[in-house]
Amino acid sequence: MGRRRSRTLRFPLPGFSQVCFVAVIFLNIAVFLYHGDPRDAQAASPAPAPIKKASASLAKPDNANQNPQESSSVREDADLELPAEELVGPPAFLAESYNILAGVRSTSNYASVVKASLKPNQTPAGALYEAGLIHSDVTGILSSIGPYVDFRRLRPGNYFKLFFDADHELQSVELYRSVLEQTRAVRTTTGWEGKRIEIPVQTMNAAVSGTVDSSLWVALKGAGEAAELINLFVDVFAWDIDFYSEVFPGDTFRVLVEKRYAHGEHIGYGPIEAAEFVSNGNVFRAYMHQERNGSVGYYDEKGQSMQKQLLKSPLKYGHVTSRFGKRRHPVLGYTRNHNGIDYGVGTGTPTWSVGAGKVVRAGYHGGYGKLVEIRHANGWLSQYAHLSKISVRVGQRVTQKQIIGKTGSTGMSTGPHLHYGLKRHGAYVNPLAQKFSRGKSLKGEELARYKASLKTLDGRLTAMTSVSDS
Repeated sequence: MGRRRSRTLRFPLPGFSQVCFVAVIFLNIAVFLYHGDPRDAQAASPAPAPIKKASASLAKPDNANQNPQESSSVREDADLELPAEELVGPPAFLAESYNILAGVRSTSNYASVVKASLKPNQTPAGALYEAGLIHSDVTGILSSIGPYVDFRRLRPGNYFKLFFDADHELQSVELYRSVLEQTRAVRTTTGWEGKRIEIPVQTMNAAVSGTVDSSLWVALKGAGEAAELINLFVDVFAWDIDFYSEVFPGDTFRVLVEKRYAHGEHIGYGPIEAAEFVSNGNVFRAYMHQERNGSVGYYDEKGQSMQKQLLKSPLKYGHVTSRFGKRRHPVLGYTRNHNGIDYGVGTGTPTWSVGAGKVVRAGYHGGYGKLVEIRHANGWLSQYAHLSKISVRVGQRVTQKQIIGKTGSTGMSTGPHLHYGLKRHGAYVNPLAQKFSRGKSLKGEELARYKASLKTLDGRLTAMTSVSDS
C-alpha cells in the first residue's frame, strides 16, 4: 500500500495595502466609539478666530523658520482699520463668498496689509521676494507698473504695500516713493494691471513773517518753514540783495505764499505772491505778475522789473570770507590786490551764472584751479574759480541762474571756497558795489492790470504788517 499524503490548508498572505485598509477601518471605529460623532463636536464649537494676517499663498523664503516680519522688515500696516465683520474665519468667508446659483466667487474687501520696505542695495524684486511673493507675481507686478516708475530712482525706505483678501490671496500692490509718487498694480483675470495713483493736492494762502537774528536761513527755519521757501525768497531779491553780506540782525521779512498739502502733509510751495525785506532801514518789496502771454515776473510798486542783467551773488548760500581790495595772500604770504569776493562754502555747492552770456573759458587755469569765465552783454565778464566740477563748455550759451559748476579747492587754495570775480570792459571791479540795468518794465494794458492786482496784494501785506506789529 502506498504512503498516504497529508493535506495542509494554505492561505494566501494579504498584501500591504489590504492590511492598511483594514487598519484604517478599525481605527475609525475605535475613534467613533471613544469620542462619538465628530460632527456633533463641530456644531458645538465656537466660530474660528478672525484672520488678521495672510501668508498661506506666499512662497516661503529661505529663512522661513524665522519670524518673517523680523527677517524681511515686513510688518502689518498699523494704519489699516477694518470693521470687525470684515475679518471673518474661513467657514464664514466661504459661505459669503460663493454664490451657489452663480457658481463663482464674489468680490471681497482687503483683510490684511503687509508693508515691505526697500533696504540698502536691495532691488524692488528683492524686496518683494523677501516679503514672500512667488516669481510670477513679482514679474507681473513690476512689469505692470514699469511704465509709471523709474526704478533707478528708488531709495532705501521706499516701500510696497501688499493687500490680501480674507482668503489669503494677494489682490493689489502699491509702491510709495513719495507722497505724490504712488503707483498701484491690481490682479485681474488676465494678469496684473498697473496705473499711477492720482493724489489730490490742496492749496492754501499763507503769510509768513519774522526777524533776522543771525541769518535769513535761521530765521525762516525758526518760523517753521522749509528750505524751498528760502530758495524762493532769495530768488525774488537776488538782483538787489546779497544775502551773505547785506543781511543784518534786526532785518525783517514778510511773505505771501501758497502752501500745498496732500493727505494733510505739507509737500511744498507755490510761487511767492508778494514779499518784503527790510534790511538796515532799506525797504525792498516785490509782487508777482503774470502777463497775458503766460510769462511770470516780479515787479516793484511802479511796475519796474525786479530782474537785472546780473545777480548780486553767484551762490544762494554762503558767507563772505574775503572782500575785494588789497589783502595778504593766504598762500603766497605777501600783500596784493584781491580781485574778487571769496565765499566760504563746502565742496560741491552748486554755483550759478550771474547772468546770461557765453562761456569763454572752462578748464584748469594756474592758481585759479578749475575756472569758468562767462562774457555778458554791455562789457561784463564774470569769473568762478577753484571749482571741483565744471558743468559747461567753451562756446556754450548759458542763462541767468544756470548751474555752471560746483565749488571746490582746486588751484592755489587753502580750503573749499568760491572766488568770484567781475570785470567791466576788461578791468576788475568790486561785485558788491555795482549797479546793473533792470529788465523790461510793464507798460500800457499790462501795467493797468498789474496796478489793479497790486492793490489787493499790497493790502494783504499791509494787514500782515499791522498784525505782526501789534
